[in-house]
Amino acid sequence: MSWSPGRDTAPIHYAWDYLAQQNRRDAGLTVAAAEGIDAKDKVVVVLGGGETGNDCAETALAQGATAVHQLEIVSRDSVQYDPMHAAPKNVQRRYSVATKAFKSNGTGRFDLVGNEVRWNLSASGMRMVDVPESQFHIEADIALLALGFDAAVPKDLADQLGLERDSKGMLVCVDHAPNVPGVFAAGDLVSGPSLVATAMASGRTAAARIDHYLK
Repeated sequence: MSWSPGRDTAPIHYAWDYLAQQNRRDAGLTVAAAEGIDAKDKVVVVLGGGETGNDCAETALAQGATAVHQLEIVSRDSVQYDPMHAAPKNVQRRYSVATKAFKSNGTGRFDLVGNEVRWNLSASGMRMVDVPESQFHIEADIALLALGFDAAVPKDLADQLGLERDSKGMLVCVDHAPNVPGVFAAGDLVSGPSLVATAMASGRTAAARIDHYLK
């Protein structure tokens, strides 16, 4: 996976690391200072507009962040939220935007450089196109990566492996098994975009199915 320029020099963390350490704090466990990610009095930008991104935004606000920005690459209509989990308030959200770079600005913070995008239908599916003259900057202290991915399986790959897809391009599976014997799937490939914890549980179930198959 390729990162935006500056990815390795800015204070950027995976959502899973951030949320896991907060869970340890909530459980009364000690989090080492070198490991801790604290949003208190900081400007936080969350990359990802799904439920994991919402969890990061809520946690940052609870920790005392001065501002939280949440960026999503797809349109607002494309994001499916859990109706039982309202999106956090006091968050500045932008949809249909792409992050292009992280740049140090000499103040101890960094500038996130992004631009607006639009999605056009092409012969190979939806194609992202940058919107001209739409570049923007966000000055922040911390960035949290809560990025998802398109769980649809490319038609060429599915045809090559003999895998059946549904109308949305998702694998057709029964108990984590597609239509080809000896092939198994897990996570978003089975359920569609969902929570990290859901994908992990699915992976464990698929591992058990694989173990049973091999035996």
